[in-house]
Amino acid sequence: MYHSYQHPLYEIEVRSRNCRVELTVNDMPCFKSDEQGGVAVDWPVNPNILSSGRQSFTITSKPYEGDDYIHKSASLSLKVYVRDAFVNDKPRTLLVEMPEVDFSTKSPSQTYVYAGNFDASVPYHQLGWQSSVPLIEEDKERIIKEVGLIYDELLDIFRNRDLSRYLALCHERQEEVFNSFYFKGPLDEKRQSRLIPTLPGLLMKIPYQDYHLSFHGSGKVVGLSLPSKPCGFLFYSSEDQKNAVLEMALFHRKSPGAKLTLIR
Repeated sequence: MYHSYQHPLYEIEVRSRNCRVELTVNDMPCFKSDEQGGVAVDWPVNPNILSSGRQSFTITSKPYEGDDYIHKSASLSLKVYVRDAFVNDKPRTLLVEMPEVDFSTKSPSQTYVYAGNFDASVPYHQLGWQSSVPLIEEDKERIIKEVGLIYDELLDIFRNRDLSRYLALCHERQEEVFNSFYFKGPLDEKRQSRLIPTLPGLLMKIPYQDYHLSFHGSGKVVGLSLPSKPCGFLFYSSEDQKNAVLEMALFHRKSPGAKLTLIR
């Protein structure tokens, strides 16, 4: 799609009420919410857009935990926009609009899924997971063990506030995400300091056995997630488990025999 934005930023507007909602773009996780009540977000999806062309999205609605069906009072809507990342006074352009779903007019449902497409034109081309190994064909226990080792490594990095090790571990992910948001140059000292979580007491982690495995990117990307959480690792304070931070983490294998590395 042609547009006049120098730094096009693609956003998906999600509005939902009284239901759980999950958004993916190009079979990669974007936004997820299990919160009671209403949700209204404009979610930037450039990290899931590897190059110009046709992009796919899927939005899924489910009942809250403990409910058999999506509430009759639930509703769901979605719009895809593009705008300039840096020129705020230039209006954004609507690309796709999903018909609003009013569940009061529908038969009781346990899941509602809507899939669609939009065309994107971006001034970059990322390798991402396009040429990666199909992980879905590998031994699942091996993958969980390998991801668990990275989980342990992150805990050690965070406890020791080892920024150089963190930057080395996340280099590939950081480079591509920064590129998709048109961020140039190294992070300044203040921004770098925010990459390492600061919580009172000793930093702890949830046992990785509590997570479940999920595959994305046509089976070339893998992640671990806790129930009702996005893919990533949860670290918490020894003084208060509610004082926690989630490190987003999705992995790929560049070639057969290579180690898993962070890609998103």
